[in-house]
Amino acid sequence: MIRAMQQDNRIHPRLLVRLRSEFQVGGGTAWQRGTVLDLSAGGATLISLERIPPQKVVRLRVELPGDDGSMLEVETLVLRCDPLPGTGGNMEYREALHFLDLRGERFERVRRYVFERREGQSA
Repeated sequence: MIRAMQQDNRIHPRLLVRLRSEFQVGGGTAWQRGTVLDLSAGGATLISLERIPPQKVVRLRVELPGDDGSMLEVETLVLRCDPLPGTGGNMEYREALHFLDLRGERFERVRRYVFERREGQSA
């Protein structure tokens, strides 16, 4: 579900979304569930039940609706982690992720996804 485009002075435009995702922390083998709340060609915001400290490497998988249907998988670096009051007494965390290895075709795929949906939204 796409909500709105956040206006700011970022290098890469950021699109507010709500996409189911999976992630692994620090080279682990278990995939955990999360939600991507915004996306750009430079990074994303992840909501998770786990506090992931800054400077941790996280492997992120997310499906871009209406795209080619394959999962986008990218290595990221946590820049910031903020606690959020969760529902049902669970604590959630908002992690700001910077993409480390998004290049070439995968970079263009994300850039195109954000651009096309941003252009389709009214101001």
